[in-house]
Formats: sequence, structure tokens, C-alpha cells
Amino acid sequence: MNEKNLDDLSHRTDSNEKFDQLKQALEGVEKKYGDYFKERPSHVHGEEHDSLFDHCVINKDSVSGVIRFFFTDTELPQHIIDECHDAVKRVLPDATYIPPG
Repeated sequence: MNEKNLDDLSHRTDSNEKFDQLKQALEGVEKKYGDYFKERPSHVHGEEHDSLFDHCVINKDSVSGVIRFFFTDTELPQHIIDECHDAVKRVLPDATYIPPG
């Protein structure tokens, strides 16, 4: 397992705008690889097919303002993982990577 894939990305912000921008950027990655996800069964009961968001978590703590992004597994091809990390870096250039554990 490549531990870098599971790294936690953390960024403190008071703005929901950055969170929304990050979600949109990740949705763009999912759309770009739509055929890949549509060919895979969903991990979520009741969903038609797989989704990028079945493999990662993005959330914003309403108290601290910290946005977190991390992968929950390493099933995705490395190029999709890399594009997700690139999207995060574009939206949150001063984000901090926190190793898992």
C-alpha cells in the first residue's frame, strides 16, 4: 500500500467558498474519469455505480474551520489519486499534509 495515497490534507479556513471550490474541483476529476467509475460497481448500497467520493472524504469542521481531505482506500489508479491531490493543491495551495496514523 502506498501510504502517500492515504495522507490527510488539512487546511484551516473561515470560508465555505474554499470548501465548495474543492468539492467542485474533485467533482471535475470524477467527471473526467466518468467511464472508469461507471464501469465499477458502487460500494454504497443503492447507488448505480462507483464514485470518487466512495474512496475519499472531504469535510469542514464548523468550529475550527479546518478542511480535511483523505482517501479511505487505495483502490483507485495512481493517476486519479494524483489528480485529486493536484486539485487540492490548486484550491488550497497552503494546505498541510498530515501522514496517516
